[in-house]
Amino acid sequence: QVVYSANITPDPETGIGNWSREDFIEAFKQYEEPQPVVGDKNTIMPWTDFAGMTEEDLGAIYEYVRSVPPVRNEVNIFPED
Repeated sequence: QVVYSANITPDPETGIGNWSREDFIEAFKQYEEPQPVVGDKNTIMPWTDFAGMTEEDLGAIYEYVRSVPPVRNEVNIFPED
């Protein structure tokens, strides 16, 4: 099986460059309670593990991700077979 990873560089068009610190943290915190998997649209990202991190730690990850060079790379993370 092929796994596609989203572009998490700060590119504003194809990455997460338009996300605020709060958007980034909420993307993880929404998984503090287990979520049902809908169809086959699951990822290997350990969302619930990251959801247990403090907002301070998630904010530090956000600051690091924002410090790497943006890469324009559109990724279809759920391509049709």
